[in-house]
Amino acid sequence: MDGIRVQPVLATAFATLVLLALAVGCSRQDDETAAPGPPAAEESPAVTIEPVDADQIRDLVAAHRGSVVLLDFWATWCRPCLEAFPHLEDWQRQYADEGLVVLSVSLDDPETELDRARRFIERRDPPFDVYILDVPIYDQFVRSMDGDWSGAIPAIFLYDRQGGLRHLLTGDQAAAEAEEEILDVLRADSGS
Repeated sequence: MDGIRVQPVLATAFATLVLLALAVGCSRQDDETAAPGPPAAEESPAVTIEPVDADQIRDLVAAHRGSVVLLDFWATWCRPCLEAFPHLEDWQRQYADEGLVVLSVSLDDPETELDRARRFIERRDPPFDVYILDVPIYDQFVRSMDGDWSGAIPAIFLYDRQGGLRHLLTGDQAAAEAEEEILDVLRADSGS
């Protein structure tokens, strides 16, 4: 009779272990872009997101003198940033012939969130270059970019063809306000 009692206990223990293994193996993934199977890098060339600091960002803007530069700061954890991203893509396509260049800098942590940013960029395939900020102290970086910037994102810096900062737009309404400002700077700089 003792043998008969042991079997149900063993069966219960086995079922509990199976359920526990399934629960651990089926944990929630943080990102809807994650998929089972081999990593995207094995399926296609991985998207490269170069790390940049404040000096490199200024060099990038300077390298595009003669163009109107829209410098966008965003992150994958910022919903308004992600909602604005399609506008950036549209503006680059729509106004490139008039001299607009979009540069995008992710503020995702390059040590812990690079893969998440890379997956987002791979999925979007934007028509502009994307970088990831890599600075030791964010507040110093913010002050070095512009004394009026609080560091809030989304943040759009709009530079004229001479490299001068013409507009700084931040927060949820940055994208809504940006297109009018882009057109103003493009037209003012073209002489029309």
